[in-house]
Amino acid sequence: MEREVILYIGVSVDGYLADADGGVDWMKGHGAEEGDGGYQAFYETVDTLIMGRATYEQVKTQLSPDSWPYGGKECYVVTSQFLEDTDEVTFWPGDVWELVFLLKQRTGKAIWLVGGAKLLKSFMEQELVDQYWISTLPVILGKGMPLFLPGDYRERLILDRTLVWDGVVTNVYFNRAENAE
Repeated sequence: MEREVILYIGVSVDGYLADADGGVDWMKGHGAEEGDGGYQAFYETVDTLIMGRATYEQVKTQLSPDSWPYGGKECYVVTSQFLEDTDEVTFWPGDVWELVFLLKQRTGKAIWLVGGAKLLKSFMEQELVDQYWISTLPVILGKGMPLFLPGDYRERLILDRTLVWDGVVTNVYFNRAENAE
């Protein structure tokens, strides 16, 4: 079976993945009553992560400045800059289609598209997302960074299941084109 690219992400009720300043502290406190809402189970299904440079910088400087939270996973950071790889990440200045093609040639688990919106847009424009796991948190931000940027894409999705915990609703969708028979 071919490895799948899965977007696993949290958004506000009004569709923002970050507040107007790029912060995600509004996500804290959700899912605490019933564990992690399935995050750990999902995390065990992936062995490779792809994120944009802004998301990488946010993880390194704000979310987990003291330790890399994705140890043991292969991690690629898509960037237009030529940066030197670290022990934690490989910087990818090339086309995302080529990266996904190369990763899908290898044996392994699922590939987690971590974020952000600009990277997601490029994946969607090239029809590279196989599944969407979108967790809607019970917060309305009013403004911020939208999950879906305007772009040259249209996808018809199939709702596979809905998970609910501590006020958070996660809808799991399959890309109809990927799963049509």
